[in-house]
Amino acid sequence: MNSSKMISHRIIQIPIIRCRENAKLPTYATDGSAAMDIYAVTDFSVKPGETIIVPTGLKVNLPKGYALLIQPRSGMSVKTKLRIANTPGLIDSDYHEEIGVIVENIDSPVKEIGTEIINGEPIDGNLYGSSFFVGAGERFAQMRLVEVPLANWLEVTSFGELASDHGKGFGSTGTI
Repeated sequence: MNSSKMISHRIIQIPIIRCRENAKLPTYATDGSAAMDIYAVTDFSVKPGETIIVPTGLKVNLPKGYALLIQPRSGMSVKTKLRIANTPGLIDSDYHEEIGVIVENIDSPVKEIGTEIINGEPIDGNLYGSSFFVGAGERFAQMRLVEVPLANWLEVTSFGELASDHGKGFGSTGTI
């Protein structure tokens, strides 16, 4: 028996509207992808140190109990200075406007490079950061559908004896 037939897949139907002419629907790159690629609806450029909201041209009607998380593409994060600023971005089930992705270019606008000798003369110099360009139709982020259970707080006066409670916190298990 083919092992892929033994794996359970639940498919959630989500109504989606393309609210801009060039909008592309999100797509899974492979059968094993956990998140869908998001495509730029228009060209955009992000200057060094700049943060912008990039429209996707998409509106969704998520069922209650679900949300979309906007995340960076790992390849873009490792190869460029482009970042998704509020990773993960959260699209709630009651949000029905166009999805925008907060993108930032973490390259420094100006970098001091110290003194260089050019033609025998010392010159103090700076390097200028680079803008990052994404063309219409290019993948620049991804979104992941997640199930969102609601919490019901049960207020108590004590947790009793907790075997794993070691009374420590941030950095208590190592230096990093």
